Amino acid sequence: MVYSKPAFANDDTIYFGSYDNKIYALNYEGTKKWEYATGRMIYSSPTVANDGTIYIGSYDHKLYAMNPDGTKKWEFETGGTVYSQPKIDNKGNIFIGSFDYHIYKISSEGELAWKYRLAGPIYSNILLDFRDLIYVSCFDHKIYAFNKKLELLPLQ
Repeated sequence: MVYSKPAFANDDTIYFGSYDNKIYALNYEGTKKWEYATGRMIYSSPTVANDGTIYIGSYDHKLYAMNPDGTKKWEFETGGTVYSQPKIDNKGNIFIGSFDYHIYKISSEGELAWKYRLAGPIYSNILLDFRDLIYVSCFDHKIYAFNKKLELLPLQ
């Protein structure tokens, strides 16, 4: 079963996650190029960076960074399921939400830059806008906006 929305790379490779705990890469004709087993199922949709790195979250509490050849570049562990699709800013930093109530900013090398605790688990995708503002909706029925200094901004 596949809940993950596919992502397409510049070389026409299709990437997606599956309920069978795996990340898949298919060529444009649908032939499997590779698969990689994670610790649990994947609902997160992948994001492909400009350098070809594939980022995808898993129910095993991890964000995976995969090379285009199917080898793991690194993994970053949160305190909860990573359901949201990773977002990448113009400097290559990755933003994710987790069921552990945190949003995370992770460097392209897999290092934690910061995390911020909200009032509930984060299921939704994070939005990065052209002004470098960060928006996220939370299971507490609120939408939060932050600037890059992690200052909470009022929404009207």
